[in-house]
Amino acid sequence: HRVPHLVTAHGADVFWLERLARLPGARSALASLWSRSALVAPAERTARRVGVALGRSDVEVAPLPASVAASEPRSLPPRLLYLGRFEPIKGPDLLLEAIARLPPGMFQDLTIAGAGILEPALRQRAARLGVPARFPGVLDGPGKAEALAASHAVVLPSRRLRDGRTEGLPHAAIESLAAG
Repeated sequence: HRVPHLVTAHGADVFWLERLARLPGARSALASLWSRSALVAPAERTARRVGVALGRSDVEVAPLPASVAASEPRSLPPRLLYLGRFEPIKGPDLLLEAIARLPPGMFQDLTIAGAGILEPALRQRAARLGVPARFPGVLDGPGKAEALAASHAVVLPSRRLRDGRTEGLPHAAIESLAAG
């Protein structure tokens, strides 16, 4: 409706934008569609990629906060929380492998919250590796807020897929920063 607005591009957004822009006529259609949009990205490289994909030189960089001070000191060992889809790009299997390498007593507990195609394999892997992980399913609203408040750290592993796609900025990262 030709209303100016702000578009923030992250990893997955940029990956798909680059692929879409390769289609005949798509770049000019997207450029026209977003001609009144302010475009920002969280990093210089991401901003350049968006600019190239859309043929624009005015994509700005708007870094996100790198950390938020905790509201209270926490004691060790930490309670760890994974929030996200159980999909290869998110790397929850990598988390289990890393946790299994920690010396005993390095963490209090691990909650792996979410759902997805890897769930049966993750449960089996946790059992095989001897990682005491809880799988409460998808957490929403108060359940998610409680899990974030009870955690010392949110852990967000990821991997580069064969086609080059990488994880951008997961919503769980923003939610955990907002929760402190």
